Amino acid sequence: MRCYPALQRALIVIVLLLGALSGDACRSQGSSGLDTPDLALDACNLDSDCVLAIRVDVCCPCPEITTQVRARETKGVEIYTPGRDYGPLLPADCAHVACAPCPPLPAGVECSAGQCRAPETGP
Repeated sequence: MRCYPALQRALIVIVLLLGALSGDACRSQGSSGLDTPDLALDACNLDSDCVLAIRVDVCCPCPEITTQVRARETKGVEIYTPGRDYGPLLPADCAHVACAPCPPLPAGVECSAGQCRAPETGP
């Protein structure tokens, strides 16, 4: 068996590049930072204090429930508008990422016990 150092180095570089693509620029929902608690940004009093927001500084963002204040105060976050094309706002590296579909949007948002959440839609 022959040893090919140049090929091994090239494979290592490819693996490192793929790892970089799956890092911060390509975080998905759940690690977006909107779920980092901050009482000053997360408290609500009225349903109108709550919105769907989307990160535009990461690849594969999905709309998340948050407060209007957090959406306005967090860099890289936009209030979500259905049908809007957020592609031009995403990092350039995202063009090379295949994203999974987002989960279905909640049937609205509400303020319950001082926290924004999806309304209960049970029987």
